[in-house]
Order: sequence, then C-alpha cells, then structure tokens
Amino acid sequence: MAAKRKARSAKSDAKAGRRAPAMEAPRPALPSAEVVRRILGPLDDAQVCRVLELGAGEAELQQAAAALAGDLPGRIGRPIEGPAARVYDLLLAESWEEPERGARGVGAEP
Repeated sequence: MAAKRKARSAKSDAKAGRRAPAMEAPRPALPSAEVVRRILGPLDDAQVCRVLELGAGEAELQQAAAALAGDLPGRIGRPIEGPAARVYDLLLAESWEEPERGARGVGAEP
C-alpha cells in the first residue's frame, strides 16, 4: 500500500514539474584501523579514531598521506578537498603538538 502511495506521489510530482530530491551516492565503508595505520603510519588508537570520525575512505587517506609527504602532483590550482583535507589538517596540527609531548620537533634544542 505504501509503495502505491509513493508511486502516485512521484507521478503527481512529475506532472507538477517537481523533481525528486537528489540522492547522495553511498559512501564507501570506512577503512579498518590496520588500513589507516598502513597508509598514514604509526598512530595510536585515539588518533585512528579521530581520523575515522572524519569519514575518509582509503583513497582520501592516500591523498592526505601524499600531501603530508610533500608529494602533491597537481596541487597548484587543485588542492585536496573534503575528508582528505580534514585528515591532512588533523595530522598536520598533531605533528605541531608533538614537541609539547616530549618529542623533538622543528626548532627543538638537542
């Protein structure tokens, strides 16, 4: 019964010149923690969780890793965007926090 109602609604929308709302393409499944670490390097569990919360897929993690490594083909005029950019920003920010946790960073004295 609901299917008939839905079909009638779609027909009346078409007659009235209304379009059905665009459906978003389904997002790929999130990568596992193992895949995140394989692509981005050694991360603790909290870092992996923060990365996964950003919703980046495997291809986007690879883009972020390339950007962090300075391997940015086509970067001029076409920067990384979306989840890849958010992962890049997160990891870049955390790399600047490392000296506070006792790691040696840029400008740290020997």
